[in-house]
Amino acid sequence: MKYTVLFFMACSTANALMCASHDEFSYCISSLDKDNVELYWKDRRGEPYRNPTNLRHDLAGRGLSMSFAMNAGMFKEDLSPMGLLVINGKQLAPINLRSGHTNFYAKPNGVFLVANGVPMILTTTEYQAKHIKPSLATQSGPVLVKGGKVLTSSTVSPTSKSMYIRNAVCVFKDRDLAFVISDQPVTMYRMAEWMVTDMKCPDALYLDGGVSMMYTMSARQYKDGPDLGPLLAVIH
Repeated sequence: MKYTVLFFMACSTANALMCASHDEFSYCISSLDKDNVELYWKDRRGEPYRNPTNLRHDLAGRGLSMSFAMNAGMFKEDLSPMGLLVINGKQLAPINLRSGHTNFYAKPNGVFLVANGVPMILTTTEYQAKHIKPSLATQSGPVLVKGGKVLTSSTVSPTSKSMYIRNAVCVFKDRDLAFVISDQPVTMYRMAEWMVTDMKCPDALYLDGGVSMMYTMSARQYKDGPDLGPLLAVIH
C-alpha cells in the first residue's frame, strides 16, 4: 500500500512526528518513546484555549514548541468536556455514565488514556472496572475499533448516511499512536473500516465530527475554525 507522505519532522533526537495521507484521510503517527503527547483545556487565567493558535502562543511563552494539535473529544457549549478529562494526573471532569442520543453516548463509548507511560483505549465500562490512575485521559464515543475489529452498531453502520469531517485516535501495542482525520465528509463506519484495513489499527476511539481539525507545523493552510474544548498536542 503506497502512502503519500506529507512531511517527516524530527525536532531533536528525542522528538519525531510523521504525518501522511491516503485515500480520504490524513494522519499523524506519534510514539510515546519519542514524543510528549499532552492534553490541554484552559490557560493560566482559567480560560479555555479555544484553538491551537492560542495554545501554541501560550506554550511559546513558556519556552515550548507545538508540532501537532487536534480536538480531543466532545464538549459542551461552554467548551467544558462532555465526560472524563484528566490532565497531568488531575481529574478535571468526572466520567460520564449517563445515557443520551448524541454520538458521545453511543455504546460502547470509551476513554483514551495514558497510564504509567502506556497508551490505551478502554470502553467506559472497562475503565470503571480497572480503577486506573491515568496521567492523561479523555472520554468520547463511540469506540470504533476493538481488538482489530470494527464495532458495528446503529451509529457505526455500513448503511449509515451521516457524513462529516471526523477525527479519531488509534492506539497500537508498541506505544505508538495515530491521530486520524478525514479530508472530506465520511461515515463513522468508513473511518473505522479504513483504520482497520489500511492502518491495521487494533483499538480506536472516535473523537468528534463537524468541528474536527488537525494542526501541524507544516500545514500552512491551517486556519482556526469553531471554538474547541480540550486539545491533544505534541510538544517539545
